[in-house]
Amino acid sequence: MRKNFKKGVLIIVFLISLTFLIIQIFMIFSHNMKFNNIIAKIPLIKKEESSFSYFLKLGENITYYDWLEQLQLIIDKENSKYYVASLFTRICMSCRSGFIIKELKELYNLNNNLAYFLIIVSRDFNEKDIKNLKENLGIEFSVIRADKKLAKRWNQLRDRYDLNYLVFVINENGDIINIMDTRSPHDVFIYLRRILTS
Repeated sequence: MRKNFKKGVLIIVFLISLTFLIIQIFMIFSHNMKFNNIIAKIPLIKKEESSFSYFLKLGENITYYDWLEQLQLIIDKENSKYYVASLFTRICMSCRSGFIIKELKELYNLNNNLAYFLIIVSRDFNEKDIKNLKENLGIEFSVIRADKKLAKRWNQLRDRYDLNYLVFVINENGDIINIMDTRSPHDVFIYLRRILTS
């Protein structure tokens, strides 16, 4: 009788342990599914292509890139020491683009009028979308639609490299002095914080 009781207790303990193990495996799998969905939103870069510098080069003048003519016109018109340009195909506050917007807003508030901040969105955005974007996210600096030339090139880059965002810094002469690196995206913001507060 005691042996049967012990066997029964062992079976119950085993079944409870197995149930907990199955629940843990399910939770891990479920968490990984969510994690993978988040990761899927981050642009994939081929191993040999570790940063955005494969199509923008540090030290080069933006006049070299005819697709950035829209940006060149803004630089010609404005009078700033630095220009912080950000390109977005879409904006989602819970993914990388949301992090970038948050950082740009913080840097804009540190600015001391040294830098002109600009967000260029894809042509999928209309004027109402831009107005809503600025109001809902509290963006106080310029947000404009890409012109046709920039949009065409940006779409090519997006299709080839799965790019949804790009941040780079230009000096008063139009030279590219910093580009966001996909391996360490915070570096461009650390650099900006340093030049804007020194």
